[in-house]
Amino acid sequence: MTRKKSTVPGASHSLLMGLWGKAVRKKWGGECILDGPAGVCDGKLEAHHIVRRHTMLTRYYVHNGVTLCQYHHGMAGGPTTRHEIDERIGPAVLDELSALERESFKDYLIRRGLTRADFLLAAKKQLLDFLGDPL
Repeated sequence: MTRKKSTVPGASHSLLMGLWGKAVRKKWGGECILDGPAGVCDGKLEAHHIVRRHTMLTRYYVHNGVTLCQYHHGMAGGPTTRHEIDERIGPAVLDELSALERESFKDYLIRRGLTRADFLLAAKKQLLDFLGDPL
């Protein structure tokens, strides 16, 4: 049985994912990070999660994303493309994302005295601050 998660007013998944995608595009200058001299990029620009998006602590975190064209996004799971992405984001970000990926969302909330709603509203604020665009 799948448990349905309640929506937090003002911080729905679709709103946060939209903000996250805009923030990732802004961070990487609106271009595919793998566009090299060969110019093999093809298709529209997409935001790609480095750590799988089901990991709640990194789902809406701007540093957990890169911009890829559809061509490169389709290859993002392969070892060569993954290595290229890892090189672009650097070891410090990879270490941070790895630590967040290992941390339990529930323990994170308890340790900080937060509710799920608090977390989602804070994620929204961080994304809006990054975009410099109050909603």
